Amino acid sequence: MTSRWIRYIVAAILAISGATKLVDPGNTLIFIKSAGIIPLAAILPLLSLVTALELQLAVLIAANIHIRHTSIAVLLLFGAFFLISLAALVMDMRVDCGCFGPLSFADVGWPMVVRNGVFLLVCIYMIIKIQSFKKQ
Repeated sequence: MTSRWIRYIVAAILAISGATKLVDPGNTLIFIKSAGIIPLAAILPLLSLVTALELQLAVLIAANIHIRHTSIAVLLLFGAFFLISLAALVMDMRVDCGCFGPLSFADVGWPMVVRNGVFLLVCIYMIIKIQSFKKQ
């Protein structure tokens, strides 16, 4: 699989996640609030920031703009999502994460952790492919 198609897959994941949260942030707000570690006044600004970041990174990845830096930013974001899903599992949270808005209902559990782990691995693979392409 070429690095271009991997970039498009990652961009689609980010765009769908960001766009659905933009349209219906309800479940994500509930998820963040139920964790109980973010002050209430910071939840909406944090969600807005994450949503904007997902959408911006989707455009940058798809357009191949500043690809090395953008790839690292996506890696950090997916890494954070993976760690958050693990923490939510340990905390025994029983709510929908809201990761893909109304398109998907994913209660915290191993399937969500595995999904986020796969997204993280795809991002790592994308970075490896980009690095090997740049060396040619």
